[in-house]
Amino acid sequence: MLPPSFVSRLLIAALALLTLSLAARAAGDFEHPESRLRFPERLASFERGRIHRYDDVRLGIQVTYLNSGLGKLDFYVFDYGQKHLADGIDSEFVQAAFAKAEEEIRAFGARGHYRNLEKLTAAGLVYPTPAGDPPWRLAGYRFQMGTDDAPPLVSWLLLGAARAHFLKIRYTHDQSRSEAAASELGNFLRAWAEANRD
Repeated sequence: MLPPSFVSRLLIAALALLTLSLAARAAGDFEHPESRLRFPERLASFERGRIHRYDDVRLGIQVTYLNSGLGKLDFYVFDYGQKHLADGIDSEFVQAAFAKAEEEIRAFGARGHYRNLEKLTAAGLVYPTPAGDPPWRLAGYRFQMGTDDAPPLVSWLLLGAARAHFLKIRYTHDQSRSEAAASELGNFLRAWAEANRD
């Protein structure tokens, strides 16, 4: 029988190897297995950070991208258990998912996480994308985190569907960088669409 100290060292070594293997796999392009959507390490001026898979498979994944000085972008791919989701933004399922995402933002405001929450956009907006790129429903919000004297943030919600999955983006940045951030969001969307052309 192996001594307990040897078994412990063996387990620690195995965990270290597993950690190194996962880190190596995270480098380069990440491909979501169910949708085959690709998320390169870099898109425009954004660097990919954390990739999180939710325990509930219907909630899919969250891929975080960071842009130094221009905020954080979280990209979600999920299906809510829908098996026959049409591409685009016009299905009742996409409209319902967009309404749910907006309600979640309002709930954060009601609980005080987002202070002085204000919607910046009219209902029914669509983000203008080049022909052939996925369309997105769009809403924008302004709020402060923590206290009323915190710098105001702007957060964009985009939602659509492709490859039988919902696609949701939350891009949040300092209000003072709005012009540059809007330009970089457009660059990100074009780069992501290009990375996912069949």
